[in-house]
Amino acid sequence: MIDSPGGSVTASDRIYHMIRSFRQRHPIPVFALVEDIGASGAYYIAMGADEVWVHPTSIVGSIGVVVFNVGVTGLMKKIGVTDRSITSGDEKEMGSPFRHMSTKDQQIFQDLVSDLYSQFLGVVSKNRQIAPDQLKSIADGRVYTAKQAIKLHLVDRIGYREDLVAHLERVMHVSKFELVRYREPFLSGTGLFGESSPVGSPVADPSLLIPAIKKLGPTPLYFWSPSLGGSMK
Repeated sequence: MIDSPGGSVTASDRIYHMIRSFRQRHPIPVFALVEDIGASGAYYIAMGADEVWVHPTSIVGSIGVVVFNVGVTGLMKKIGVTDRSITSGDEKEMGSPFRHMSTKDQQIFQDLVSDLYSQFLGVVSKNRQIAPDQLKSIADGRVYTAKQAIKLHLVDRIGYREDLVAHLERVMHVSKFELVRYREPFLSGTGLFGESSPVGSPVADPSLLIPAIKKLGPTPLYFWSPSLGGSMK
């Protein structure tokens, strides 16, 4: 079950890797079922499954990378505050809200984002069997409805939980499944967003990410949220 707008690039990739490793070790079909949202890092994770199912009202996609960043140099100048940080190099404070972002800073961040975006594209292209050139035209960060995602081959089927269970019973020749839902958090109790995630819940809350962004500074994320910038078509 997936219901998340994503999270950090490393957490997303690690969970994806764990699912892929499980499939290699065990001859058990792995299906992902998206509830409300399966966007960005959550969609990345879904790529580890044999099939991706979505509810009729699910929102999926947002293939892309974002580095949130704010600048307060104008405000600091207005109120008479001066940054006195001492660094070992010009780029050590790259992305700091207390300094102007130079053209060089922007290019370094863009190269970082482009590299991680290429990683995301590769995972989707491989698992959805979509040519990279074709994928780029739809992987611009936007999200899609279930019907749109089916047409674009981003997911496999539209259905409800009971539909997926019935399908698995037929595929595995099992008369009846017992559903078990685990509540243990991913990644040693840190959750998808690290220490800001609610322990015990795999569902990501976008509001919990904002304090983390402010505390950590510019952080590459596989993340989507209309409140923080996003698009839907």
